[in-house]
Amino acid sequence: MTRPYAAITQSDVGDTPHGHDAERSLPWWTWIAPLALFHLGTWGSIWIEVSPGVSVWYLPVPIGIVLVHWWGPRVLPALFVNAMMSAPLWHLPFLWAPIYALPETITVALSWFLFSRWARGQCQLPDVKQTVSFVALGIVVPVGVGGIQVQAQLVALGNLASEQFWPATLAGWIGDMLGCLAIAVPALMFLTAPMRRRGWAALSDEAGRVSRYLFIRGRPWSRAVLVAALVGIVVASAVVETSFVLAGYALFVLAAALSGGAGAAALIGSLAVLLTLPFRVALFDEFPAWWAGQAMPFSVNLQLLILCTGALITGRAISDLTSETDRRRQSELAWKESELRFRDFAGAASDLFWETGPDLRFLWVSENLKTLVGISPSRPLRKTRWEFADADPTDADWAGHVADMEARRPFRDFRYSIRSDAGDLVWLSISGLPVFDDTGQFRGYRGTAKNITTETLAQQALAESRALLHTAVESIADGFALFDRDDRLILSNAKYRDAMSDIGGPLEPGMRFEDVIRLAVGSGHVVLPVGVEPEVWVTERLREHGTPGAMRCLWTADGRWIEVHEYPAGDGYLALNPRRRDGPQANGRSRTRKRGPLARGPKHRPRRQLGVGYGHRRRKMVGRAQSDCRIRSAVARSEFQGLFGRASSGRPAAGLGRREGGPGP
Repeated sequence: MTRPYAAITQSDVGDTPHGHDAERSLPWWTWIAPLALFHLGTWGSIWIEVSPGVSVWYLPVPIGIVLVHWWGPRVLPALFVNAMMSAPLWHLPFLWAPIYALPETITVALSWFLFSRWARGQCQLPDVKQTVSFVALGIVVPVGVGGIQVQAQLVALGNLASEQFWPATLAGWIGDMLGCLAIAVPALMFLTAPMRRRGWAALSDEAGRVSRYLFIRGRPWSRAVLVAALVGIVVASAVVETSFVLAGYALFVLAAALSGGAGAAALIGSLAVLLTLPFRVALFDEFPAWWAGQAMPFSVNLQLLILCTGALITGRAISDLTSETDRRRQSELAWKESELRFRDFAGAASDLFWETGPDLRFLWVSENLKTLVGISPSRPLRKTRWEFADADPTDADWAGHVADMEARRPFRDFRYSIRSDAGDLVWLSISGLPVFDDTGQFRGYRGTAKNITTETLAQQALAESRALLHTAVESIADGFALFDRDDRLILSNAKYRDAMSDIGGPLEPGMRFEDVIRLAVGSGHVVLPVGVEPEVWVTERLREHGTPGAMRCLWTADGRWIEVHEYPAGDGYLALNPRRRDGPQANGRSRTRKRGPLARGPKHRPRRQLGVGYGHRRRKMVGRAQSDCRIRSAVARSEFQGLFGRASSGRPAAGLGRREGGPGP
């Protein structure tokens, strides 16, 4: 039971608008509504007045605490004006009305400053920390300061004896704190979020959120029974001494806090307080005779204050505990779902997954090790990789990998072989990353592995095929070279390289056919016909290059013929088969005089006819000088000389040695 201005010492709760931009975002009516609400609160306080100038609660204070955290300091002028105008209603001289109005205004302002500005509290009281901070900074301290101011004014104005200063201050402090807990706390806890959503409270989005666990889900009938029993006890207490039912209040309020959380504790506690104090006054129009003294109201207020505060903090703690438990349960379910998803992916993937400890021994291997490799997942556990593979860590193939792991370096695509449970040789490719904890301590390796047995066997078979091909190519009696679809040299045998040894540069895989031609011509390896420019000859040779089944003969600088065959090898590949024929050089000269019919390629077939017509087989003429070819008839000899030129000229036959554009390669 407190005096009206003493009750103003109640503090506000919650998060408050920060900055002028927040206040400008509020509706215009927030400047006007506070005065009307404060005036209604004043008449409500008068309705529960127990004696002239004394009311159970002074309602403008808890209303002001709620509004100042929603709308900011704009509510303080309305609170001050309402207190001045209401002074006569409390039988106080209007002359001192400004002085009487100061304590409640200072109380609300101090609550806003301490909790919202200084502590940056959130007025929806989302957790235990915010709730305790609000009770301490938003209620206890401001209400205590306001109570001291009120009683000091009364003593100064002669309305209160000085020896009653501290007892009256303590009584007013307890009563005002109880009113704030019963009205301001539930309003801030339940109405902050809706006000923020409608734009009626200048709060941050985070401050406008209400906890999901304001009420803990339970059976509806248990709450109904709880509320019905509480109302029954309170109604009975209207005619029974209050001290007899406070124990029942405590049990029901604490039961509500434990079963329903913060929201249930706040509502049931407020209901208990409202039915205990204002309900009695409204029902009897005054306190019963046994409550006429000052000790009983103080004792009841103190017990209710302790009960409501304890229930509020207990309910908030229960809500937080439930929230944390559900969060952990959801995290655990999410983790299990993630692990199950990972196992599903790992089981369906073609890769294996593994993990080692700080000692580099396997701690875990994915279950698909058996399916993909044929090895039981338990086999590598508590073994190092080299122990698992039965390998020597000092071996050259393993030393680098072991050094990487001991140096805690990541590694990629390390390959090794191992025997499966069935005894088959299996090849694995592994990659791994070192794992460190928050303190930088090494925790082991995690990585993947892949079964590359098929790939490795294919590579080995390919290597064997290449070796066999190399052996086969080298065993060919004649020179052999293979060019790819881009006309680049792939491989050649020693005889081909020997035949082309004096072209002025090494024959290396990757060289273009055109480069080989130009080297052969530029170095003089191929003797060109008289009067033919090298570039013209090269251009013509490239044009005719690749003609299927073509055969060409070249006359080289050392006086020998080279017979060149070109064969398509499929998919754009081309094989060259030059055959070098040794024979005496004609007079030490190697220049051709003109082209003959033999230079025209497979379209005209004089080569075989040449041997028949002139009495020599073709294979016997290739590689020989003209002077060594004996013509059996005069007619044939005349025709031969007219075709190729006289032997005494020393010039080789153009057609016999080459087709224009056809060098050895």
